[in-house]
Amino acid sequence: MPSYRSWADRHSDPNLAGSPPPNYSAFETQSSGRDSMPGPPPYSHTHHHVHYHHHLPDSREFREPNETEPLLSSNRQSSRSRVWTLVFISLVSAMPLFGGLASILLLSRNTPAPYWKDILPEETCNAVGAREYTATLANAPKSNKLEACQSTRLSFHGRTIRSAPLCSMLTLNGTTVVQGSWILDFDENDCFPVWSSISAEGCISYGKRTYHADLDVPPGLDALTSCRETPVIIHERSVHPTQYELVRKHNGTSDLAAKGQWIMEDASCAPRWVSVNADTQCSAYDKKRYTAILEGIPQELDPLQTCYEAPSQLFNMSQKPESCDWDEQGKIIGTWYFGVPECRPVLKHVLDNGCLESGIKVYRMC
Repeated sequence: MPSYRSWADRHSDPNLAGSPPPNYSAFETQSSGRDSMPGPPPYSHTHHHVHYHHHLPDSREFREPNETEPLLSSNRQSSRSRVWTLVFISLVSAMPLFGGLASILLLSRNTPAPYWKDILPEETCNAVGAREYTATLANAPKSNKLEACQSTRLSFHGRTIRSAPLCSMLTLNGTTVVQGSWILDFDENDCFPVWSSISAEGCISYGKRTYHADLDVPPGLDALTSCRETPVIIHERSVHPTQYELVRKHNGTSDLAAKGQWIMEDASCAPRWVSVNADTQCSAYDKKRYTAILEGIPQELDPLQTCYEAPSQLFNMSQKPESCDWDEQGKIIGTWYFGVPECRPVLKHVLDNGCLESGIKVYRMC
């Protein structure tokens, strides 16, 4: 006969379904002599209470009391005890770690982020259009100060400086501070050399005029280097100085100033050839002489030298005169020799006049 632990188990047997629950009154009336009495039905508990168990939904697991657990061997009970002891010790050991992580998270949440303050420029410029700036790192952490210095970005002139600064640690009044330095090359108008007003000088040669100006050099920059690398606008052209030098200022001191000079093309320095004439006769085979008068010679130029430097535009060719001289009226006369067709005779008819003597024959050309 099968053994049942409860009435619910017995009731679930299809062979006994519908049978009434057993009557335990006979056992309840006897308080002694239990050894001589037959044991309780195999499907009941060892005590006399009747249990009616309800079926739980499939989604939950129902565990009935295990009456054999007290009967486990001492080895298995000791093994379970050791497992729970190890679990407890592990939890207790991990509590400081969890506490430290929680403290770090709380501190990182409550600690203000570092930022740059007291941003100060240097008095001198580092290069043309560039100046060095220094700042102090506020809210610097107690550890990894240099890492915080290099990772904290600077906002200046409306821009965020992406490059890492040059970091250093200083001790001021017993306190260690972190400073960063940058060289900024934008919006630094005070670090650009400035030319004074351009002055035009006299003509130095045919079609060439000189200009000069003084350069105001910011402190910290080399005067000659700035003079050489700073352009200026002349005749709508951006040009660098042709010559540059340091000259003494006119203020009674020994201070030096940078001075630049430009040699530029200027039409007002180019006199013109007028009254071009050709001789009636050829001067040689394929040569005819042409003369012209040079007008508009600047006063600061030598007339004869300018004559030799001034080209003419004859026969769609630019050619300087072969000779220059004064005429009777005190004007500069230039002379050219050009090849022209009328100075190149061509033989058209050759007539044979016969022999003149032995070995000699005479030809007549027309």
